[in-house]
Amino acid sequence: MLLTVARKRLLQSYLYFNCAPLSTVSANSMIPKNAAQVPDLNKIAQCVKIYTLKKRLRLLESFPNRTLARALIDKSFPTHISNTNSLLWPIGRVLRDLYTLEYIKTKYPRLPEEGVAVLKDGLAGTAVLNQLAAMFGLETIGKDENLVDGMGKIIYSRVPAESFRQGRESYKSEAVARTILSILAGVYIHEGNAAARLFVQNFMLSRYLPPDTLMLFQKPKQQLRALCRRLGVSKPVYYLEAETGRKSREPVFVVGVYADGERIGQGQASSLKLSQSQAAHNAVLSYYIYSPSYKTLPSETLDKDGIAYEPPILLPPGQIVI
Repeated sequence: MLLTVARKRLLQSYLYFNCAPLSTVSANSMIPKNAAQVPDLNKIAQCVKIYTLKKRLRLLESFPNRTLARALIDKSFPTHISNTNSLLWPIGRVLRDLYTLEYIKTKYPRLPEEGVAVLKDGLAGTAVLNQLAAMFGLETIGKDENLVDGMGKIIYSRVPAESFRQGRESYKSEAVARTILSILAGVYIHEGNAAARLFVQNFMLSRYLPPDTLMLFQKPKQQLRALCRRLGVSKPVYYLEAETGRKSREPVFVVGVYADGERIGQGQASSLKLSQSQAAHNAVLSYYIYSPSYKTLPSETLDKDGIAYEPPILLPPGQIVI
């Protein structure tokens, strides 16, 4: 997914107007009527757990501990908005989506939108963010733990057991995910675009998640015919290439599917019909998960160096509607 000039300016404007209040939040900001007293952010920033977390996240020494402390106080906690991550996590969500989607779109340009959404959730969804928090050693404050003893832990307004969420209450998984996104926003604000992208690449996109395991085609033969028609090639033709044990209890048939005289897929199953479906499935899958080589990502044009973007060989979109 290429970044146009308009999208760059939109992102920069969004980040500017959302980051500015971090140090200039008005005292007249809305405070809940049941606002609770929280420990001073400066005290949280000086606790041992903050320094340990900073090392685990590989942050620069110049990264403010106060920003890290603010990321640990979830927006659901009833306190002043300037003491929570309310202004941080939306920025982190935008950045997470930007870096993840540009990676998927560049690496798999033919992948359908359904596959892109599933792959994005598998690489950087809520479950993955919770796994990252566990890897970093992040803990949530206990049910009966006081705020002083909970310094350095994720503080949020939990949903009582066996009850529905009300008002500002939040589930643990949501609060933990917002904390990671808030940390990502802090990295962008204090260390820049390149550091934020590297954070996502190291901790989220480094996981190997093959897209072929996430895609299931209900009617592979129909989809293959539609694909061949759209690409302007001949209709797929199936040939039996090998077989064994036709009259036994466990026969095996190997079928190849051809278009324009070239084999585009092969399938193996216990019947001819299943073998054809498997061959069509493999042919469509190999088209969708095609991955060209690339040198740069679109967001690298936002770095201070300002390197020129070199797009990969772009192919027609992979969405097929039958």
